[in-house]
Amino acid sequence: MEAEKGMLTLLGDQESGTWTLYIDGASSARGAGVGLVLRSPKGDMMVQAVRCEFKETNNEAEYEALILGKQMAQGLKVRNLRVYSDSLLVVNHVNNEYMARDSKMIAYLKVATEQELKFRFFKISQVPRDQNMEEDALATLGATFQPTELSNIPITHVLTPAIQKELEQNQERKAMHEQHVNRARILVSDENQQMGSDWRKPYIEWLKDGKLPEDKKEAQIFRIKASRFVLIDNVLFRRSLAGPYLRCLNKEKVNTVLQDVHSGECGNHAGGRSLSNKILRQGYFWPTIRAYAVNHAKQCDSC
Repeated sequence: MEAEKGMLTLLGDQESGTWTLYIDGASSARGAGVGLVLRSPKGDMMVQAVRCEFKETNNEAEYEALILGKQMAQGLKVRNLRVYSDSLLVVNHVNNEYMARDSKMIAYLKVATEQELKFRFFKISQVPRDQNMEEDALATLGATFQPTELSNIPITHVLTPAIQKELEQNQERKAMHEQHVNRARILVSDENQQMGSDWRKPYIEWLKDGKLPEDKKEAQIFRIKASRFVLIDNVLFRRSLAGPYLRCLNKEKVNTVLQDVHSGECGNHAGGRSLSNKILRQGYFWPTIRAYAVNHAKQCDSC
């Protein structure tokens, strides 16, 4: 009954003021731990030591402290939260003053940022380590003691990192991207065989000398295709639906055009479909333009 009354007192004050959360994370050779101290506007306090059952660096443990502390506050339906941490890196990441570069730091920052949306008011500030002694002690406790030691001290255990789901999704996205790139490469490889040394040669020979394939059926199909092409000053052009002629390129010039249109001075790093349409509008054509554009866009590091 006393515990229930205490909890009701805490919950009854959650809307009227700002709660304060002090966090700290620690990592050692024996493991990683988190210390949390949550204070209500009336001064009531909840203290928790957490042991991470997985390897963590100090920075990762600091992020775990932030995320677990927010989860504790959300469990009490806290709407206004002010957080204090002695981690300069985490505080500046969350406040958009430092840029996260490591893949794990990026994932942690994404999870922490998404949590902020659940609070009406949220602010995080850095405090000197000597003003975070209680949380530091709790974090060290969680990182140091094994489950069999000091069994009378309650320590919460977390089995997976807070970013486990985010890391798994990143791996799935990376695998899907690699599949798309491989498919595009296979498609381009097949289309390369169709282009041969110079796909324009049969059309030029037909337009200059009237040369056709020996097989009658192939000759008939080729004649229909060749009707879209025209030779001007020994340069092959293809008639487009919009009217203007498109200059036909061989394999040697294709990569140059792709690079210029995609990421040159006037390039905008368009996707494969948009890139192929833009090349057509620039007045160029080759039979495998769509497959080449898709493959080129997918291999662009900037994209």
